[in-house]
Amino acid sequence: MESKAHAFWAGLFVLGLLAVLAGVAVWLTQGHTGARQDYTLIATDSVTGLNREAHVLYRGIRVGKITALGLDPQQPQRVKLTAALSRDLVLSQRVFAKLGTQGLTGVAYVELFDRGDAPPLDRLHAAIPLKPSAWQELNAQLPETLATLRQVGQNLNATLNADNRAQFAALLVQLNAVAARLPALSQRAEATLAETERLLKDLRGLSQAARTTTQQVGTAAAQVGQSSAALTQSALPELVPLLADLRRTTQALDAVLQQQAHNPQQLLFGDPREAPGPGEAGFAPR
Repeated sequence: MESKAHAFWAGLFVLGLLAVLAGVAVWLTQGHTGARQDYTLIATDSVTGLNREAHVLYRGIRVGKITALGLDPQQPQRVKLTAALSRDLVLSQRVFAKLGTQGLTGVAYVELFDRGDAPPLDRLHAAIPLKPSAWQELNAQLPETLATLRQVGQNLNATLNADNRAQFAALLVQLNAVAARLPALSQRAEATLAETERLLKDLRGLSQAARTTTQQVGTAAAQVGQSSAALTQSALPELVPLLADLRRTTQALDAVLQQQAHNPQQLLFGDPREAPGPGEAGFAPR
């Protein structure tokens, strides 16, 4: 009897322990976020991989879960989701959601993005838009990208035809020839640079010599100026009377030349005698 009683109590303890573990598991699975309230999310693209009980994150923290999803009765081309979010979460009218996947497991989740720079969201009359994930955006752009790559490949094939390949090969040969001449050109360039440096050095010497010559010319000009000033002060008083005498002499000489021009025989016979007047000897009345 005692062994049966021990077995009964042992079984009862095990059942109680399993019930406690189940309760803890449920509590951990659902998260202890307090009271929640429902929000509506609308997606215009596919939500493949998203199921009920999927996590809803905000800034990397779990704030709720997806409780229902299905086609929107009013617009069947859209997907309508219901998310139970924490009452402590305050969202603005600019909030939006994006679909994401966790690492290698591929488990889908929803993440909310909100800058909080708008009035609060009215959850009863407004829905949160669910935008495509980065992978979905990449898949949407993939056909256009492939078409662009295909066009690039066709352009490359058209460019690398037989004639262009032959020209490219000839260009490579010319480049090889130029590359072979580069060492000689480098040596010539070094010699030219050395000669240029010597020329610059000579030009510096000439510049210095010209500067010295200019200074000497300036000094000589100053000395000439001083000598001219001294000559002017000493000779000018004597030069003025000399110039006056020279002017009178020039005027007298000019008068003589004019008389010779009018009467050339005056130079041989002298000045003609004037005719005698009345009462003088030799006077002849007309």
